[in-house]
Amino acid sequence: MSDANREVCIRLNQEVFGQGRVELVDELVAPDFREHAAPPGTPTGPDAVRATVRFIHGGIDDISYDIEDSVVEGDSVVLRVTMHGTHAREFFGVPGTGKRFTMQQIHIFRLAGGKVTDHWATRDDLGMMRQIGALG
Repeated sequence: MSDANREVCIRLNQEVFGQGRVELVDELVAPDFREHAAPPGTPTGPDAVRATVRFIHGGIDDISYDIEDSVVEGDSVVLRVTMHGTHAREFFGVPGTGKRFTMQQIHIFRLAGGKVTDHWATRDDLGMMRQIGALG
């Protein structure tokens, strides 16, 4: 089961978030999915994942993720990734700059029945904002 869980998480990261393939969300994400890295009041379930993917792809082009490490323990999978992208359009209120950025991220997933039920993340958002010129 651990290899299958790892593959689900890698597909969610690479295909859904990286490539924007929101049509895969129902296959990979449980109906009661909870996003713990989002602000309070953020919707839950597969629609929340689709909305996040659309938001990211709305401001960033050329998105890719390099999987640096993965750890599987019980029903949890941890991915340490490097995200690359181009700040093409407004993102978090910052007009598109055309600048490339690289961001380190750690994602923790919990799975049940072969689908992601919970997600936590730590991202270097500040570093990304510096790279795109949003901060001095």
